Amino acid sequence: MSVLQQGVLTIDSAYNVTIDTCKYNPIAPELDTSPGIILLIASIFGFGWWVFGMIIYVPNIATITDDSSAATIPLFWMWNNIGNNQRGWTALAYLAGFFVNAFVSVVELAAFIFYATGKNWWFGWWVNYPGMIGAIFLSGIAPVCSIL
Repeated sequence: MSVLQQGVLTIDSAYNVTIDTCKYNPIAPELDTSPGIILLIASIFGFGWWVFGMIIYVPNIATITDDSSAATIPLFWMWNNIGNNQRGWTALAYLAGFFVNAFVSVVELAAFIFYATGKNWWFGWWVNYPGMIGAIFLSGIAPVCSIL
């Protein structure tokens, strides 16, 4: 059972009093699975963002092309355009997004798989330290490169 299944706050039938159901029926921490479910959803969303962000490109005016003028995906395009005077910052934004999301979300998903199999020391350490710090501070690199 989880807090998500139990419901935390309920309102009585007369809509007068808010009742904290956890106060009367608390869930033991070892049985509460809602934090793990929330972190799994965040990990899967981040992993999907990492994969689809490097494969899918929605053109504004023209599609992105490689050196031979053939249409390409951002994963290949960013490597060819890092040193370009006109498109270098956009390529760096894709590159930063690729490595930051790989560092934060992909490793977090791998750590969650270990957590789900009972080896939770790595997941606990990762989420509390490098994952949290990376998500807060490193995630801003790609938007800054896009602005520049």
